[in-house]
Amino acid sequence: MESVGRGRGRGLLMSKSPRDKPPGFHDIDGKPAEQHGPTAGAGDAPQVVVIETGKAASQLSALVESLSIDCDDKSDMIPIIGAIRKSAVDADSLSANVRTLLEKCDDDWHFAKSVVHCAVACCNAGLKSSDGTLFRAVFLKTLQSLYQNKDKLKSESPTKQWLSCVALLSQSLVQLSLPDGSPMAVFVGPVFQLLELCLSPGATDEEQLCAATQLLDVGCILSKCSTDDRLPKLHRLVRERIACGSETKLKMLDVVEGFASDWRPAARLSEADSTS
Repeated sequence: MESVGRGRGRGLLMSKSPRDKPPGFHDIDGKPAEQHGPTAGAGDAPQVVVIETGKAASQLSALVESLSIDCDDKSDMIPIIGAIRKSAVDADSLSANVRTLLEKCDDDWHFAKSVVHCAVACCNAGLKSSDGTLFRAVFLKTLQSLYQNKDKLKSESPTKQWLSCVALLSQSLVQLSLPDGSPMAVFVGPVFQLLELCLSPGATDEEQLCAATQLLDVGCILSKCSTDDRLPKLHRLVRERIACGSETKLKMLDVVEGFASDWRPAARLSEADSTS
C-alpha cells in the first residue's frame, strides 16, 4: 500500500519549517501592547491574546460555515486568511484551524474544491503560526493522516468522512503544486487508490459519483503522471460501472470522453473536430 509520505515530495510533507523567533503575545493581532488598552501590562497580555484568538477562531468557524460550494474569488479568501492568522498562536491552534476548514467537507464532499482553494490561498500567502509553523506543512500532514486512516473512515463513515477524504486528496493533487509548478507526484498513488476503491464492484452510487466528479478534474494530471497500468485499470472500472447501469451514468460518460480525448477541454476538442 502506498503512503503519502513516500516518493517525490516526501520532504514537503514530513519536513518541519524553520522556527523564526516567536513574537511577543502582543504581536498576534498586529498591534503593539499599548493598543490593547491603557492597563495592558506584561501580566495582562496572555489574557488579551486568549480573548482575541478566541474571537478569531469563532470568526473562522462562521466564515467556513458560510463558504459557498463554488468559491473561487480571491476576495472570499482574505477574511479566512485573516482569521487564521489572528488565531494561530502555535502549531496546535494552527492544526485546529486546518481541521475547521477541512471539516466543511464532512457533511458534503462537493465542498472539497472550495476548501482546498482556500487552503492553497493560505499556503500561497505564507501563512504560519506565531511560533513559525507553516500552514502548508500542517495542511499536508493532515491530508497524510486522512489517507492513512482511509480504511477506518470507509468503514465508520462511508458517506461523509470517507468521501471527504477522497475529494480532498483529489482536489489537492489538482490545486497544489511544487515550486516549479509541477504537480505534487506524492499524491498520485493515493488518489489512484482512492478512486479505484470508489469504482470497485459493490461501490455505492455516491462513491461512484464522487469518483467520477473528481476524475473530471484530476484525470489530466493522472494521465500525465502515470507510467504503469493504473490509468487503464481506472478506465476499465469506469466503463464497468456504466455497464452496470449506474445512476451516475451521465457523469461516467463524461469521464469516458475525457479518457478518449486525452482530457482535452471540450472547446478545444470541438475545434479540433471541426477542422479535421
